[in-house]
This record gives sequence, structure tokens and C-alpha cells, in this order.
Amino acid sequence: METLTLNRVGRVRKVREGGRDYLVAPLTLIVPGVLNGSRGALYYPPEQIANSVKIWNGCPLVVYHPTHNGKNVSARHPGVWDRSGVGQVRNPRISKGKLVAEGWFDAERARRVDPRVYNALMNNERMEISTGLYTVNVPAPAGSVCPVGRPYTHVATDYRADHLAILPDQVGACS
Repeated sequence: METLTLNRVGRVRKVREGGRDYLVAPLTLIVPGVLNGSRGALYYPPEQIANSVKIWNGCPLVVYHPTHNGKNVSARHPGVWDRSGVGQVRNPRISKGKLVAEGWFDAERARRVDPRVYNALMNNERMEISTGLYTVNVPAPAGSVCPVGRPYTHVATDYRADHLAILPDQVGACS
């Protein structure tokens, strides 16, 4: 699983839906280019990012990347939601070349799971986020550089979104 990290940006709004209160925050999930995630410097081409838009809708928002017995696991692994789930990704789309979405944070769960997340949202403070993303990494020709000149060894393709991790006290790899 590939992890990339970007910052939450923009103003938070409050929404009541289905009898629950949500804090809705705009998110930037992936920006095209060479990103240094958990698998090193990979090139994320705009067309691959655009192909992945729909798969992000409904992805779980969790505090930190989920693990079990010290190993990374899916956010859908038993118990992960109960321990760290705080919401879901909604309304993903491409805007100005970037993959953006809304983070729908269940206010009650965020307050209970990690009050720092709730407080940051209430105060419109930036938080680091990180994608939990499975990719097929295709080797690039030796000496490959992206359009802005950053070198890479593989092209990330065939994205399969698993979760979006909220990192209340960490700096992510792509920050």
C-alpha cells in the first residue's frame, strides 16, 4: 500500500445529516507529479489520477494508518473502524489538475476517537493527511523525470483507494 501525504486546506462547515453532526472539510488528496510516499519517489500522472476519482467516494477517514500486530492493514480490517474511524471521503473530483474531495468527519466520533482532530477542525487548523492507496508501480526508463524535472523510478498506476489517514501530530512524506 502506498501512502502519500498532503495538507487539509480550506474552511470547515457544519452539516447535519441522518441525525448526525458532521464537520465537512475540503481536502487535497493527490497532486500530479513525483511524490515521495512510502514506496519512494513515484510519478503520479494526471490521467491516472483522473481515472481514480470515483474510487475515493466513501473511503474511510481514519486517525493514522491502520496496523495490526505492527503490520499495515486495510481500514476495512476488523476493529479498525471502531478504534480509529472518524468519517468518510465524499464528492471527489479533479479541480485545477488536483484530486480534491470533502472529508465528512462525524463530529461525535472525531471527538471520541481523537479530540485533537475534532479541535483542529473546529478551529480551522491545518492537519496532515495521507492516502492509503494500493498502486501498481511500473518501472520507468532509466533517467526518467517528470514535466517539472523531478526524477523517478516508477509510475504509479491502477489506483485502489483504501483509506485516508488523518495525522494529527505527524508530518507526512509528501508535506
